[in-house]
Amino acid sequence: MEEAEVLCQTVAFMHQGRVVKLGSPAQLKAEAGSNATLDDVFIQLTASEIEGGSYSDVARTRRAIQRHG
Repeated sequence: MEEAEVLCQTVAFMHQGRVVKLGSPAQLKAEAGSNATLDDVFIQLTASEIEGGSYSDVARTRRAIQRHG
């Protein structure tokens, strides 16, 4: 998440295959509360912790991103 905060102007959070929130890192963190991180935003939006995925999960996500821009 730290990379997204530094490199991205717009971030989309997805949960179960759907975009649940879209905005700038600063906007998303401000809406989540003072001192919130993008990890906090994700947890708030999905009510689940960030977990590491397998190689196939990562590959599937990258293919989806490439298809959708």
